[in-house]
Amino acid sequence: MKSCVHLSKMTSSMCHQPELCRQFALAFSLSSLLLLGGCSELPIQVSKEEPKVNVSAISETTTASKALPASKACTKTSWKYVCQPDIRFKTLRRERVVAGEAVVIRISKIIVHIGLKIDTQLPEKVASEIVEHEKGHVAICLDNYKNAQEIADRAAQPWVGKTLQGEGSTFRDAVKKILTDAQKDIEQQYLADTADAVTETSSIYDRLTTENSKSDYIMHAVSDAQIEYKRLKPGLKSPQNKSR
Repeated sequence: MKSCVHLSKMTSSMCHQPELCRQFALAFSLSSLLLLGGCSELPIQVSKEEPKVNVSAISETTTASKALPASKACTKTSWKYVCQPDIRFKTLRRERVVAGEAVVIRISKIIVHIGLKIDTQLPEKVASEIVEHEKGHVAICLDNYKNAQEIADRAAQPWVGKTLQGEGSTFRDAVKKILTDAQKDIEQQYLADTADAVTETSSIYDRLTTENSKSDYIMHAVSDAQIEYKRLKPGLKSPQNKSR
């Protein structure tokens, strides 16, 4: 408010020069519009955590190590993509019914919280080629996660502004039931282009590196697998297996 008072005084003192006054008023109007536009909240916001990468060594004397064949060397890289939609809404109607309460809401804002955790397990003694191979899986995950914000935004977009209705024993129960489908759909759409995409790309990567396991080919194999996945993507339906 104080800044507005100072601007008003400045305008008054300048108005004895009409042209200068008009120029100032125009500039002030434009800056006000830009300020208002910048302060308005977006209907979709994505809260993205930094990816967490953990590498741990497994003793060759552990049960897990003994259970696997030597060729596997107890080596595994797993990934977990997190997607938690926080849906805000406006209540349009509430009324008592036999079952409890009927509610009509409109989704006004969605905040999508996303994260990525990658774990690589390696034996204490392992060939450098295997270490490099697992680094390739990590690279695939991290490359995919670079686009996670855009993917989350796209997954939430169809639900913004939607009017939904449902019933429950209480208002809270009704709203929970109404929003469950939206939350599940956003999560599924997000995971389809993150976790599932990484699983498919990693399968292609495993095949390529089986054919050529040389360390200097690893990063080329990552790129080749990503290109092949994009080419095959329209016909793929991936299970949500999240480790290699």
